Amino acid sequence: PGGAVIPNNYNELIYINANTTFDNFEITGYYWTAASFAGNPYGNGVMIFMGQNSGQIVENLYIHGWTHAGTNTATNNGVICIFATGGGYNSVAHDNVIVGTDVPGDHSVNVFFNGPATAYNNYIKQVSSAFIVSYGSSYHDNHIEDVGPAYCNRPTAGYCTHENGFEDNGDLDLYFYNNT
Repeated sequence: PGGAVIPNNYNELIYINANTTFDNFEITGYYWTAASFAGNPYGNGVMIFMGQNSGQIVENLYIHGWTHAGTNTATNNGVICIFATGGGYNSVAHDNVIVGTDVPGDHSVNVFFNGPATAYNNYIKQVSSAFIVSYGSSYHDNHIEDVGPAYCNRPTAGYCTHENGFEDNGDLDLYFYNNT
C-alpha cells in the first residue's frame, strides 16, 4: 500500500477464500490512523484476513515496514497481520518472516490472531504479540523474539495490548514444541 490508508469496510488489505494458497509475497508500507479504523467491526486493521474459512495456506511471506500516525492508544491498538476468525479450522501458516525491525522501537502489530490451526517455521521479531490463538492444533519450530509493548502501552499512554509470545484460548489436543 505504500503508506496509503486501507480504505475498505473491514480495513483488510487481503481477503483469502477457502482452499487458497497465498505464497511468496512481500507486504510493506501498511499504514493506519485512528480514523482508518472507524466502522471496523473487529476494531482492528488487518493485513491478511482468512475469515471463517478452511484450507487456506499462507507461506513464504515477508511482512515488514508498517507505520502509523501518532503514538497514542487510538492509533496503536489492534493491528493484526493475519486474522483467522473461528480458529482458522485447518488453515496453515509456515515459513513466513514478520518483523518490525525497520520501524525502530515500534511493537504495534499483533502477528496471528485466532488462528491458524497450524503454524511452523515462522520468524517473528519486534511485535506486540506473536500468537493469540483459539483451537490450534500444532505450533512448532517458530522463532519469536522481541515481543514488547506497543506505543500505547507506555505508562503515559494507557494500556491497550498484552504482550504474548503465545496465548492459547482453547485447543483440542495442541501440539506445541521446538519454538524458540
